[in-house]
Amino acid sequence: MRAQELALSRHAPVHAYEFADDAPPLPGATFDMGAYHTAELPYLFGVADMPAPLDAEQQRLSRQMIAYWANFVRTGDPNGAEVRNGTQVRWPTLPASVMFRNETITVTDSRAFAAEHRWDFWKSQPPPFP
Repeated sequence: MRAQELALSRHAPVHAYEFADDAPPLPGATFDMGAYHTAELPYLFGVADMPAPLDAEQQRLSRQMIAYWANFVRTGDPNGAEVRNGTQVRWPTLPASVMFRNETITVTDSRAFAAEHRWDFWKSQPPPFP
């Protein structure tokens, strides 16, 4: 977890996520891109310059993600009626986060996330630009 996110989380609730859909749509792609940077945008906004038809499973995930984002905009907390009535996973604050993968939403501990993504290695690397 990035140091600034953890520092901020001591003063305000911070909600983190990882978008990890195995096969998000990318028009024109000739190979599986995995969860590339910005891949979650069609799930949230139906980005106009990137027509990306979602299959049924992706549409379900999209509806869940939109509910979280809308609750956050409305109240400052992504957890709303869907969490209270048991139809969605509770999105915790740091040091935990949620992972959106296919139609599954899981809670992830930041230490497990950091280990899986080898943050110690990446933190030890020099910045790409001086």
